[in-house]
Amino acid sequence: MIKADKTKTIIFGNKQISSKICIDGIELENVEKFIYLGSNMTYDLDCSKEIAVRMAKAMANLKALDKIWKSKAISLETKLSILKTCVFSTMLYGCET
Repeated sequence: MIKADKTKTIIFGNKQISSKICIDGIELENVEKFIYLGSNMTYDLDCSKEIAVRMAKAMANLKALDKIWKSKAISLETKLSILKTCVFSTMLYGCET
């Protein structure tokens, strides 16, 4: 069952929709942007904001692991594994979309 009050539409490449979609007499709202599975989707397919957000999140993760980077007890190989797992994965999440 579709919840019309929670359902939105988006037209990629165009702000305006040529014909409105109605469910049970309720007109669906057409939006310019929304977040889908953690990725920011916009009508104009501009990904610059999404890239900036991803980089900021990755930098925050990098900064949070400061003690690990400074530690002499942890090997370089382990540090690289942590970098790939915790930082790069955050930055690249959803890049396929």
